Amino acid sequence: MSEKVAFLWHNPNSGNLGCSALAMSNVLLIQGAIKEGVEIHLYCDHLDKEKDGLEKLQELAKSKITYHHVSMRNIPQQIMKSPRKLIRTFSEYKYVVDISAGDSFSDIYGYKRFLNQVFYKYLAIRNSKLILAPQTIGPFSNNVVRKISDYIISKCFYSFSRDPVSTQFLKNASPHGNFFETTDVAFCLPFQKQPNGESTKIIGINISGLLARGGYNGKNQFNLKCDYLTTLKKLIVRLKNDGYTIVLVPHVISSSMGGMEDDTSYSRSLVKELSIDIAPSFKNPIEAKNFISSLHLFIGSRMHATIAALSSATPVIPLAYSMKFASLFSGLEYKHTIDLKTRNTDEIIAEILGKLENIDILKRDAESSAEIATKRLERYKAKLEQILQ
Repeated sequence: MSEKVAFLWHNPNSGNLGCSALAMSNVLLIQGAIKEGVEIHLYCDHLDKEKDGLEKLQELAKSKITYHHVSMRNIPQQIMKSPRKLIRTFSEYKYVVDISAGDSFSDIYGYKRFLNQVFYKYLAIRNSKLILAPQTIGPFSNNVVRKISDYIISKCFYSFSRDPVSTQFLKNASPHGNFFETTDVAFCLPFQKQPNGESTKIIGINISGLLARGGYNGKNQFNLKCDYLTTLKKLIVRLKNDGYTIVLVPHVISSSMGGMEDDTSYSRSLVKELSIDIAPSFKNPIEAKNFISSLHLFIGSRMHATIAALSSATPVIPLAYSMKFASLFSGLEYKHTIDLKTRNTDEIIAEILGKLENIDILKRDAESSAEIATKRLERYKAKLEQILQ
């Protein structure tokens, strides 16, 4: 008899292709781990009608997938309207697998987002066995937030981290809990390797709309040392002058939240201003990964865009705005992340140019790190097979 599993915050049709990559990859991994079969039930916010990730996932899983809408908006009103129904959201499932959109089990994006995510985690532990899928845990800047997260972690059936720093958070929160360190599940997202652009020297650059806007508050929320957009403009001009072809690669393609997260609008404005190219509008993360795999070099601030590069053995320079980058990539022995919080514009450009001169090293390290990630995800799948019997 097949097992019904709820996949919380797994959205294959997200405008954020990184979230879609996580959802698709983790569903396929867990489906492969449960030998008797699995009924896949996705719990997430709205499905973007312009994306076809759900259709693609159903094709790959060869299984029907049921979508359930859950909203992080107006939770007090939801409780008032139908408290019993809300409390029993996950009552029919033995397992609830929660991926927290990869990095939302933290207060880095604000307290409201954290509390809304945690509310559904609480509903899960009331009725089911909650499994935290591989994700970033923390950071937590507020003691109350940390205590809430510690409580949730202590009640989890199993917790998986994707980097060493997150593993330490799990150990501190629940020293005797069940936890396991692996890596980001998007490393196993299927793709078709495209012909490499070495001869034409095509460099792909991802511009994060969120960072370009100064974060959600518009006031340099992530405390970058550089002016993000100015830095990338200067970098593009320098690379063009050095004979490289530049193509911008949006990885969050969404008009939700008033376009706050969207990468496309800033990319399009720079296409006109700097006479450069832009990638097609991808309908799912597999299309994006296929495209990125063709590049000579990829530079980006959307972590899952850089994971698409690394996992396809494409040389990549991640531009980090949070601890999740360095912790994840250094855990895979990839030491080419540049921290936007500690370097100014000139330092960033100089470091990128230095790495570009030694791109064979980046290529070698990307291949090696991709192999490490593959082995870690094999261990993750083996652990799932053990605990989900």
